[in-house]
Amino acid sequence: MLFTLFHPYNRSMSKPLLISAFEPFEGRLKNQSMVVLENLQGKMIQKVTLPVEFQKGFDTLKSFCEQNQPSIILCLGEAADAVPRIEHVAINMMHARIPDNSGYQPELEPIIKSGPTSRTTQLDLEDLGNFLSKKGVLYQHSFHAGTYVCNDLYYRMLSAFPEQRILFVHVSHREENLQTSIQTVQAILDYFKE
Repeated sequence: MLFTLFHPYNRSMSKPLLISAFEPFEGRLKNQSMVVLENLQGKMIQKVTLPVEFQKGFDTLKSFCEQNQPSIILCLGEAADAVPRIEHVAINMMHARIPDNSGYQPELEPIIKSGPTSRTTQLDLEDLGNFLSKKGVLYQHSFHAGTYVCNDLYYRMLSAFPEQRILFVHVSHREENLQTSIQTVQAILDYFKE
C-alpha cells in the first residue's frame, strides 16, 4: 500500500511526497500496488514497500515518516474492483478472511481498544474528485477501506498523524487494469503538485 503525507493548507511541496505499497500476499508473486508504485514518475517522491501484516505495516511506515518528514502520505493497496477506489474512512476493526503474511487472522478485534469507531481523511475528496474528473481518469469513491491490513494501516496512520493529510487508494488487483490504475494514481500525484 502507498502513503503520502499532505500539507494541510498548501498543495505545493517543499518536502517529498511519500507513497507506500504492499508486498505480495496469499501466496501470489505480485501485488498490483507494488507494480503501480514502480511505474509512478515524478520529482520529490519517496517510495516504500510494506509487509502485509497487521501493525507491522504501520510500524514500518510510521518509522519512515518520522525519519523523512514527508509533505504528503499516499498509501496504496489492491482490491478486486476494476478501477481505483479512493477511501474516505478507516474503521476501528480487524477482521480477516485470510491470515496476514505472519499467519495472524483476527476476528472482530478493534485496532485500538480506546480509539473511535472510525477515522476520516483530512483531504478534501470533493476537490480531488473534481480534479480527477477533469483529467478524465477513472476512479470511484469508497466508504471505507475494509477490515484487512489496508484498513489497519489507514486507521493507525490517521490516528498517529491526525493533523496530516493522508490518503489511501485501492488499485485493481487485475493485471489487465494496470494502466488505468497507474493513470489514476499519477493524476492524484499531479493534484498535489499544482
